[in-house]
Amino acid sequence: FEDEVVTIDTELIDNEWIKRLVFEVVGDYKEGFDTVNRQRVFPKNGKTYLELDYDIYTTNKVTEEEVNKNLQPTSLYPSNDKFFINLANEIIGDTENRIDKVRLLLDYVDKFVEDNYISNPLSVYDIIEQKSGDCSEHALLFNTLARAAGIPSREIHGLINYEGNKFGLHAWNEVVMDDGYWYQADPSWNYFRPPLTHIKFEHLIDIPATYSFKLIEVEYFDEYYE
Repeated sequence: FEDEVVTIDTELIDNEWIKRLVFEVVGDYKEGFDTVNRQRVFPKNGKTYLELDYDIYTTNKVTEEEVNKNLQPTSLYPSNDKFFINLANEIIGDTENRIDKVRLLLDYVDKFVEDNYISNPLSVYDIIEQKSGDCSEHALLFNTLARAAGIPSREIHGLINYEGNKFGLHAWNEVVMDDGYWYQADPSWNYFRPPLTHIKFEHLIDIPATYSFKLIEVEYFDEYYE
């Protein structure tokens, strides 16, 4: 893990209050960061910048094909198993609003999976038995339960600011809301709206190259909200 850390020249504080960030990507960076809601990569004067801002939106709605794909049960996400269907229904109860459903599932997974960076469950069934794991296990269980509840969901990977001046690899999720767009959600820390310091990779798994961040701009909310 320490070999895959991306450093920043300034320590970040109060990540949940950050409204906008601009980094210069210094070093050997060619590709990797996604251009999606909340983030974009752009060149300027021969340099590469990563901008993170809640006001960055994509106009591309989720296609029917994407919805169907991310509702499908798989060997990794056995969301058609009656156990997970019943568990999802038990967690959600008679809740009808999708936002509230996602919040309930996030809260359940956050509390059910005890943080453990040594254990390595091999499947979602192992997670249920061991009740422990790291961010990958949180994301795996959430994905299975969300699909079992009829909510299109997928795992995503990227970087998070886990220490003042360090970013490390992380796994979390995206779900489709009623408006037809993808939104991030992080069951490891029960984030319905993860901080901007969750930086998404373009591909499912992408190991950081030999680059670092130089802070160019940071702007904070006057009041934090979810």
